Amino acid sequence: MLAGLAIGRRAAVAGIGLMIGCNDESRISIAAGLHLALACPSAGRADLDGHLDLQDDVARGGVRFRDGFLEAVEEPGLGVSAEF
Repeated sequence: MLAGLAIGRRAAVAGIGLMIGCNDESRISIAAGLHLALACPSAGRADLDGHLDLQDDVARGGVRFRDGFLEAVEEPGLGVSAEF
């Protein structure tokens, strides 16, 4: 997160917009990416839907869709619980 925010600050100073993206990955990293995108003013776009491609994600919570948009849940930390 700290490295991502540092990149965001540098991009903002340079006038460069950022997009936060993902691969096929668990809700754990999707929630982290969403928190980064929400905390980084220069992140104008996000592609954070990789968890939808997983058949057996070990995580629950963290993010949800509302009115077609991804939003963070109001839970402590990333709002994710893991079931191994």
